[in-house]
Amino acid sequence: MLDYIKGKVHAIHEQSLSVFSEMLQLGFAINIAHPSSFSLGEEISLYLHLHWNQEQGPSLYGFKSVRERELFVLVNSCSGIGPKMSLNILSQIEVSIFINAIRSSDVKSLSQLKGIGTKKAEQLILQLKSKIDHFICSDQQLCVGAVKHLKQVTDVLESLNYSRTEIQQTLIYLREQPDVAEISFDQIMRHALSFLAKKM
Repeated sequence: MLDYIKGKVHAIHEQSLSVFSEMLQLGFAINIAHPSSFSLGEEISLYLHLHWNQEQGPSLYGFKSVRERELFVLVNSCSGIGPKMSLNILSQIEVSIFINAIRSSDVKSLSQLKGIGTKKAEQLILQLKSKIDHFICSDQQLCVGAVKHLKQVTDVLESLNYSRTEIQQTLIYLREQPDVAEISFDQIMRHALSFLAKKM
């Protein structure tokens, strides 16, 4: 079973990447969130999920972390959602913010995602709320504080007319910072704006 791949970006498509593995001498078409954030020739490592459809056959989905892949599998287990919708959800919202929205039954935030109306938001909450606890970090107070700050960052960047892709990339960057759960909102916001300025 395919679990992980390391290779170079051979082609970039609207919703996927073509990744060439020199070791295997094979190319793989991988559905992924924000393919435009990668560069041609860039060496990348992705965790994989293989989805089988009776009519269309196998398709691969790629993720930067095991955590993202596990959440994708969980969302995909909801009836009426499917892998493309699951990837669409995770491409628009940071993992911790999504988890917090499920736990707090935040229908409004979820229904604002593209392709997710009120009915689907309620369905996600109903089916996932009892299953989401294992994604919560061990220090719950620390986690809740970080999630609150990241939600505030999202609100500020939206008010400044940054795109969903830019906001998502910024949130991923912030989550990778070791001190994100310990610093103030103002400091996190400075990190976010500095990251965006470097990308311009």
